[in-house]
Amino acid sequence: MPVAYRIEVALAGTPVQGPDAAGFDFVLQGDPANAGTIYVYDSDTDTAANGYALGPGQQVPIRTSNLSNLWFDANADAQAVLALRVW
Repeated sequence: MPVAYRIEVALAGTPVQGPDAAGFDFVLQGDPANAGTIYVYDSDTDTAANGYALGPGQQVPIRTSNLSNLWFDANADAQAVLALRVW
């Protein structure tokens, strides 16, 4: 059964770790209400230069054993990424 998550980056430049959400296949989407870009990393020390950029409404499938393996940052405050576990 699909399960959805909303991960918010409160302060741009301060990476947020994904929630403890076991799975395998996820679809990530930049919140359509975002004014900026979300960046997806596999480490809290990565930067926008080597992160995957998601614009508002943009989606990407991703395979990971847990969303907590991913980190999220943004180029503006109060931006969010939506994650749907699709198994």
